Amino acid sequence: MRLFHRRISSATGAAVLMLGALCGTAFGAPRSQAAIFTIDGRCINGGLLDVDKKGALRAECASGVKTIPFAEIHMISFPSAKAGPQTDGAVGVLFQGGDYLTGVLTGGDEEKIVLDNPLLGILDIPIDSLQMLLPGERDIPADFGRYAASVDEDVVYRKRPNGYGEDFINGTVDFFTDKGLNFECSLGLVEFSFDQLNAVVISSAGAERRGDSDTFVLLRGGAGRVTGSFESLADGKLALGGSFLPEFSLSIDVIESISFRRDSMIYLSDLEPTSTEQTPYLAAADEGRKIVISTAAVEDTYHKKPRPEQGKLFIYDVEQGKLAAELEPFKGLGKTGPIVEALPGKIMGAAGEMVYGVDLKTNTVAFSKELPYGVPFRRAQIHSEGTSDFRMGPDGHVWTYLKDVLVRIDPRDARVKIVGRVNQGGRIAFAGRDVYLGGTPTLRRIRGVVPVVRR
Repeated sequence: MRLFHRRISSATGAAVLMLGALCGTAFGAPRSQAAIFTIDGRCINGGLLDVDKKGALRAECASGVKTIPFAEIHMISFPSAKAGPQTDGAVGVLFQGGDYLTGVLTGGDEEKIVLDNPLLGILDIPIDSLQMLLPGERDIPADFGRYAASVDEDVVYRKRPNGYGEDFINGTVDFFTDKGLNFECSLGLVEFSFDQLNAVVISSAGAERRGDSDTFVLLRGGAGRVTGSFESLADGKLALGGSFLPEFSLSIDVIESISFRRDSMIYLSDLEPTSTEQTPYLAAADEGRKIVISTAAVEDTYHKKPRPEQGKLFIYDVEQGKLAAELEPFKGLGKTGPIVEALPGKIMGAAGEMVYGVDLKTNTVAFSKELPYGVPFRRAQIHSEGTSDFRMGPDGHVWTYLKDVLVRIDPRDARVKIVGRVNQGGRIAFAGRDVYLGGTPTLRRIRGVVPVVRR
């Protein structure tokens, strides 16, 4: 049995990546045409001239040369860039720092893989820098969360022989080839071809944390995305520091857009209670001091976790930055449904044939009440069909539907007040005393049904 030593440390954080030739177009003649989007909403079209890290970008526009302070630039887009070449046998590579590249694997061993990226050429990528490898991916996936990483072990997600679903095996990658990998696991040393796999997830143990990135580069044609710290933009090249290799530069010819991050998205891990609870509904409440999360129980087939019997509400305290409470409004329902702040510091929600209220001052369920019919709210409808709603009205009541009846629910005592029958539910909008309904090809109006509120 060969011993495998992969977790080698490096002062630079990465081995040398062999870049293919990058044809650079110097700013000048012809200039790199771009659309420059500023943080105050302007769009300036012109040819880039030069920019430095502490200075300003100069662009030649129809009205002459414009100087734009670097700190005011949100994004530079290159709309005229042609699509990158598509390749057969493609693989997607996700790095530990979040960078992502596509290409064709041309080789590998116990320390690296060799990726032929359609725009960057041949890259020697240390396995230490990898987080995930996705056989067959030609573009950037919208979500990587389907495949959970393990701190202690590598994981392969294997296609089932019948073509339906997948299973996973924990172990250690022994070495890569251009066709697959050898994997040390409970079954022994197993050889997998990439045709058999949906994903290979690399353990994060020993991975070095990268510094903060202020520049996000999207490569054209779905060839990948690269992040790092901005160094310079001159002579037709963008220089990045702190990316997956030191002193990295990119030709403008291969870039679709450059975004300069003025803020960042933070993933709050304590808002992911388990992989068996989805969060289809959110509501801000208590003057923005609380975020209430309504969940739906689901089966996690990838990690073989059964569907919980109970849906839950989670209350996130914004000021303290942590979950403050976990509630079960009623037993036996796998979801807690749409929610809204119906009164200051009071949440109202509905699921199945139940309506309930939550007091955010005490983080307790204030009431629950059975309805004559269920609120017709399926998760698919909130995103597509739009045939239901659960919305505060100007009268201080929650407006929704019970089957095909439009109703108002008083949040103080959950009393249901009937507005009238409709042939089809839909999104609700208010104008004066009139109600407008979507959900059908024709906009509908119901006159004079919103009560006058005495103030």
